[in-house]
Amino acid sequence: LIDKQSVHFGPIDPRAAREVFIRDALVAQRLKPTPNFLRHNTRLMTEVLALEDKTRRRDLVATEDSLFEFYGDRVPDGVYSGATLSKALKRDSGLNERLKFSREQLLVNSVADSDVAQFPDTWEWRELKLRLKYQFEPGKQRDGVTLIVPQALVNRLPRYLPEWLVPGMLQDKLIALVKTLPKRLRKQLVPVPDKVAAAMMVMTPADEPLLRALAQALRKTAGVVINPEDFSGESLEAYYQMNIQILDDQGQIFAEGRDLQGLIESLRSTAQAEPANVSHTLEKSSGHTQWNFEDLAPRVQFKQAGTLITSFPALKDSGDSVSVELFDYPETAEVSHRLGLLRLAKTSDRGMVRDLQRHAFRSSEAQKALLSSGIERGVILDAMISMALLPSLRKPSGELLRTKAEFRHAVAENKRAIIDRTQRYEKLLLQAATHLGVARTTLAKLPSHSELKHSEHDARGHLERLLTMDHWLDWPEAMFEQLPRYAKALAWRLERLQSQLPKDQKSVNVLEPLEEQWLEIISKRPSMAVVCEPVCAYHWMLEEFRVSLFAQQLGTKMPVSEKRLAQQWDKVKQWVIENPL
Repeated sequence: LIDKQSVHFGPIDPRAAREVFIRDALVAQRLKPTPNFLRHNTRLMTEVLALEDKTRRRDLVATEDSLFEFYGDRVPDGVYSGATLSKALKRDSGLNERLKFSREQLLVNSVADSDVAQFPDTWEWRELKLRLKYQFEPGKQRDGVTLIVPQALVNRLPRYLPEWLVPGMLQDKLIALVKTLPKRLRKQLVPVPDKVAAAMMVMTPADEPLLRALAQALRKTAGVVINPEDFSGESLEAYYQMNIQILDDQGQIFAEGRDLQGLIESLRSTAQAEPANVSHTLEKSSGHTQWNFEDLAPRVQFKQAGTLITSFPALKDSGDSVSVELFDYPETAEVSHRLGLLRLAKTSDRGMVRDLQRHAFRSSEAQKALLSSGIERGVILDAMISMALLPSLRKPSGELLRTKAEFRHAVAENKRAIIDRTQRYEKLLLQAATHLGVARTTLAKLPSHSELKHSEHDARGHLERLLTMDHWLDWPEAMFEQLPRYAKALAWRLERLQSQLPKDQKSVNVLEPLEEQWLEIISKRPSMAVVCEPVCAYHWMLEEFRVSLFAQQLGTKMPVSEKRLAQQWDKVKQWVIENPL
């Protein structure tokens, strides 16, 4: 031996060197360069360790001693280094295959394929398909399941669905939640695993609060009345909440945490990721008063952080011009594009718009009707012209125009039709304004009796909705043509209110819950008033129902009743399930 000089241990003690080599180079997977069998074994080991992370177990993989024994039985004597192993592999052509693990040799406890499927590698929602990662490290930041989200897709994440985790973790989470209930409720739900299993049979993962869904399921299957606030979800271990990892354009972690709403709020206060790297497909622009930009595809795709992202191009009304923008959802793009097309049609042919405005609502009768109804001439003119233009900005299929050629043809070739619609709508709106003026005047003269307040509040709300001209565009054309009848029904109702108050109050009590659910859903998701046919039909039925309740002598345009409205509302709910946002 020479002080401070390394010597090869192999020739000195081949047997001991072989053991060190097997344990530190093969079992520990440190050998470089890596031979074929070791690459195979490393890959298989990674898969099995990932399975342990998914299932939160540490008893699936063979121990280091078992792996040492595996190699010890197969590595020839005299192999104690990378060089000697390389020679042995060349001498024995079958050695490489014998040194490969099989999945069965590596897994000491098997896991059924059906169980593995409960821990998917991707998380899918509508057009989204995002990666999932699993980690079994209690107390660590990423313990549990992590959803990998490119920054540009954060706004598209459903707000509640991450609470449902993945199928393989849901039952344990629900059991843990039930155990947080107060004792008076918990003792009615024993054995807890059985009660949870029964509840899960009537639960379907959806974008709704998990606590609400669980409370409803337990009420249905166990007969126990539970409210969402009875659970103490904040006491659960952290891994029962999905970890959200947000990546920037370069695939680096931009933000991370388990509070999705908090992450979204923090992103709003910082520079948002914009899909500007789609410039080769679509160039965002603004200030257009003519269609002097490229045709708009229904959708464009680009990659961010390795994920394919779909965005929806549309025009956006900027007041005196339009811009080309990208939207996260097709329905919000549809709503914006409709308003953008209308603005562009008005700025593209200002002469036509001036001609349409010049003589409309100029008569003394019209001015009197507008004054009594509180409608400004400029506002109703703009609404009327929009209503007249819109049918010409759609294809025969009903789709909005998206190309320069289609748009120019629509404006140039449909002037006569637009003028005819404008003249027809002027007469229609004049009739409606006259009746609305009567209704407004009658409301103002009602005495301030407490027994009138409920009916008065309902009638005033109805008047305001009929006067909200921005929403006329949302109405089916055939419904819009009934506006004078709806206005007349309201005026008749108010003129007879004091003499028929008990009947009116009874009708309001029937109508109120039916109308409240409609108002609630369109306030939460305004685009549904445009893109959801069941909602449009429900609104139309509501107006006809009002006529049947308060001015039956005017007749209705369709059969309508409380029962029919309930059936139509079921269609609205089904649409929401099939078209989540």
